[in-house]
Amino acid sequence: MRKLCTLLLAAALLSCLSSPASAVDFKAKGQLVLSFDLGQNGDFKEDSYGYNGKQDNFNVRQRTRLQLDAIASEALSARVSFEINNQWGKSGNANWGGGSLGTDGINVLVKNAYIDWIVPNTELRLRMGLQSIALPSIIGSQIQDDDAAGITASYRFNDNVTLTGLWSRMYNDNFTDPVSTSHTTQNNAALFDNVDLFALTLPLAFDGVRITPWLAYGMVGKNAAGTSSYMNRPYLSTVNRHGSKNNAYSSLYMGGITGELSLWDTFRLAAEFFYTGLDTGYERDNVNGWFGTVLAEYKLDWATPGLYVWYASGEDGDSSNGSERFITFAESARQQYSQFALNGSNSNIARDGVMGQSLAGTWGIGARLKDISFVEGLKHSLRVNYFGGTNDETAVLSSAQTNGFALTSLGNNLAMQESALEVGLGTQYQIYENLKLVSDISYIALFTDKDIKRGYDKADAWNVNVSFVYSF
Repeated sequence: MRKLCTLLLAAALLSCLSSPASAVDFKAKGQLVLSFDLGQNGDFKEDSYGYNGKQDNFNVRQRTRLQLDAIASEALSARVSFEINNQWGKSGNANWGGGSLGTDGINVLVKNAYIDWIVPNTELRLRMGLQSIALPSIIGSQIQDDDAAGITASYRFNDNVTLTGLWSRMYNDNFTDPVSTSHTTQNNAALFDNVDLFALTLPLAFDGVRITPWLAYGMVGKNAAGTSSYMNRPYLSTVNRHGSKNNAYSSLYMGGITGELSLWDTFRLAAEFFYTGLDTGYERDNVNGWFGTVLAEYKLDWATPGLYVWYASGEDGDSSNGSERFITFAESARQQYSQFALNGSNSNIARDGVMGQSLAGTWGIGARLKDISFVEGLKHSLRVNYFGGTNDETAVLSSAQTNGFALTSLGNNLAMQESALEVGLGTQYQIYENLKLVSDISYIALFTDKDIKRGYDKADAWNVNVSFVYSF
């Protein structure tokens, strides 16, 4: 009887194994960062409280990212990733919180959630859902490089040519009327508060040469400015603020090109140019701005020296003809020219953005020694950046409202006769294969025009960051 039962059990197992099944492989990875900062005068104010009036001189933050991939085949997969942000001692907050006593708070965010799939029997790849959407750049996009809701489609013609198109719904149904609390008023106004972006990129790759032209068109609803979450985007804070004089939707036009030349595996020459324009139907609210940069670097055995220049259009002295600075949705958190002056500390979540989140309204020249290494597992990077303003003095003098939007960031609002000098030293030490120590020591000396009264005495900004990054 026992032998018969054993045979029946074996037959049942074989039957299960032979039946069709849908197998999905799961892969998980992530990163945990602990970041320690000590600095002063992050707002360039001599008598500012703490680091910048909002933080203590010493601050500790941490971030955890968890990513789960569900892979059905090479043609079909899905990804869900979460981010847990925590500022030690701060209570619940959607961006930084949950680190106060008890460590409970609103600090778990959905970062990505999308499907990747290939249309059967074609080279067309689709990605649908919450994903990273970035416009082409050699240094980290000044316009858009962040997670957003949308659909991207990529078609590979051959080894040299690929065409990618995208639609991103960045904002929708978030309007809050600051005056009326009527439910009907809110809903009607929300009909025109969406921001949609459409873009095409054409990466061309050949031996030693890469060129990527791109075009983008955006629709900005007339009530987009009525949503508080938009107000950190300067142009959105004033789009269609003249109501009936403006169109229901403003038209956003953008285009650019990036190029890279690589020779002998040692020399790299890269350049980037783009233009952005916004037509609102009312000249005072229109935007026309541009940006260009060139980078040259040469790889040595012990380091990679590089030189670079950039120029971004700035405000003129006429407040009636719109803005002359380029448009930004969400600039890259990995801008390569600076970890402290710009928005560039994504890997170690250090303090950054002291001169502004982007290079709008500035010109400059910089030099760097990247990946200096004489000891295995230990690397350094040294940078020196000179920032000059491209804004007319008249525009800077009217600091509260210029061409319709607030000039809140000092770095982006330097006048032509003003400047700043940054010196920074970065270090990376590989403690274990999965654990590294990252540090950045930065100092920025600011040289402002004494005739431009900003209401406070200036002071140079500095910061020391030490971060521990565990990747798994």
